[in-house]
Amino acid sequence: MLNATLSPAPSATPDVTFESTQFADGESAIRGLCPINRLPRHAIAELAAHTDSLKITARQSISKIVRDSTFVHFLVEGTLTYLNGSKPKIKLSSSDEDAKIALDRRIDGAAELIAETDCFLARTPWSTLENLVMEYAPGELSLSTLEVKDLSSSTSSDWMVRLLQSDLIAMLPASNIQ
Repeated sequence: MLNATLSPAPSATPDVTFESTQFADGESAIRGLCPINRLPRHAIAELAAHTDSLKITARQSISKIVRDSTFVHFLVEGTLTYLNGSKPKIKLSSSDEDAKIALDRRIDGAAELIAETDCFLARTPWSTLENLVMEYAPGELSLSTLEVKDLSSSTSSDWMVRLLQSDLIAMLPASNIQ
């Protein structure tokens, strides 16, 4: 599906080999992803200019790519499997509604992400996404996805509570939030 919209530009990391390419139509590739779908069209177009696609081959672990990155990653095509110790393995397909949420928000220190099939990930700089959401969709910052729901604004300043409860902060590994 996406193969026809990509123009090749190979790239690699030491542990994982992947092909990094620009989307021919990045705007339509990322438009439905959360929280990108809350941005106005011109902000999505701006973000799309900074977004590329990673082609991951089947049976390859992508945990390091997702964990050790300044990018936010979304599953655009394919199927991934989450392995987390003794917990049952979970499959995530690009056709699932959950695939609209960043992979970075799902993985913790013990989880392993394996490409079940050949996959395409949309990768966008975290700082660019954060700036656009803060500028055009500040209401997203009040949505709680972390376990900081119990914080009361009387014990902390309101901006800090909203920041900790934001989807953008939830994309960071817990060890990096501090």
